[in-house]
Amino acid sequence: MVTEKKRHTFISYSRINKEFALKLARELKAAGFPIWLDQLDIPTGTRWDDEIEKALRECGIFMVILTPASIASDNAKDEIGYAIDHGKRILPVLLEDCEIPLRLRRFQYVDFTRMNYTEGVRSAKELLARLIEEESAPTVTKIPASKERLTQPSKMRSARSTSGHPKAASSDITKIVKKPFLTKPIAIFAGIAVFVIIVLIAGASFLRTVFPFTEQTPTGMPTQEIRLTNTPSPTVIADTPTRAPQRFYVEEFNGNIDWMLFIKSGKKSDFNLKPNNGKLVVHIPPQRTDEPWAYLINNAFKYTDVQVEVVTTNTGNNANGVSLVCRYSDSGWYEFRISNNGNYSIYAFGPGGTVPQGGYELANASSRAIHIGQTENVYTGTCKGNELTLDINGTLVHTTSARYDFPEGNIGIGFSSPKNLPVDVEFESVKISQP
Repeated sequence: MVTEKKRHTFISYSRINKEFALKLARELKAAGFPIWLDQLDIPTGTRWDDEIEKALRECGIFMVILTPASIASDNAKDEIGYAIDHGKRILPVLLEDCEIPLRLRRFQYVDFTRMNYTEGVRSAKELLARLIEEESAPTVTKIPASKERLTQPSKMRSARSTSGHPKAASSDITKIVKKPFLTKPIAIFAGIAVFVIIVLIAGASFLRTVFPFTEQTPTGMPTQEIRLTNTPSPTVIADTPTRAPQRFYVEEFNGNIDWMLFIKSGKKSDFNLKPNNGKLVVHIPPQRTDEPWAYLINNAFKYTDVQVEVVTTNTGNNANGVSLVCRYSDSGWYEFRISNNGNYSIYAFGPGGTVPQGGYELANASSRAIHIGQTENVYTGTCKGNELTLDINGTLVHTTSARYDFPEGNIGIGFSSPKNLPVDVEFESVKISQP
């Protein structure tokens, strides 16, 4: 049905939905569609970002899996904008109910929220086949990539010949291209406008000669004279601005880590942090002195009420400690700490990690909701008003009252190790949202 010479379909998704993206990509590949997914098609040893950029640039069809996490992702927004601006054929896949971005609403999409998985895959195959047919149709007129499509992909299908091959509707195109533009009335109106402008300028010059005066601004400063000239003003091209993160968004670690490292105990060389294939990989080697304990603090925004969710995978022993931080400031912070051995704690720390008056441990217990061993966990810490709440893998495990009047502050993630034991853990994503 589809040959390898066809330009591939690029799949954009949030790391939180990586299992669905992988399953869908394999289904479509098995059906003969040329699909590109980073989890399947990036060669070992190559630069992850370079391969993604290349695949997006060379794709013919752009498929985006829409969920609240993906539309909040800056990476996904950049990919969507690039695909539309460069004339890629767009196929949205609605996986979870969310506000579909405005630029995607004119495209026909696959709605997995209203059909089961099998039906959704069948619909995806049908729409994808249509887009591939359109892409292989002969081009009659070239439309600049900057022009927006006027219809959804399902309405852009070319007329078909009796042999079944697509052909251009030449009569309609001729009407569009050769339609007269009524140049004579436009020329007349333009001439009248120029004449009126000349009369006004001449009249103003005459009045200035007869009745000289100086116009004053409200502050008493003379208004600078504006001189007409035929020399066009120079066009200033500003540097591409760096987009600030949204107040609520998802960090997926697809590049440099723009967070501040804060060390509570230990030294900087104890912590080996690096982004790798869309994950933040943390390694803390065995220690014989202080218990290494550090944080990455996000300085983008300050929050009072906030929810921090991390998707993390333990790749070492069960001794690692993963922390969620809220209201981090010079006054102190609140912290949720969870270990793969099944225990959790909730802390309140003073300035610099000191123990505040009245104690710092607000809760300390174990929970069966924690997945023990080398596996994935989803931890969610919520700071709302005077209440601190910890959810683990969708289960509410503890709620306590905050003892200290910490002001608004930054959010963060942490990692720690008991003495003599290493830590090997991967952070898939950090989601910052309204509680």
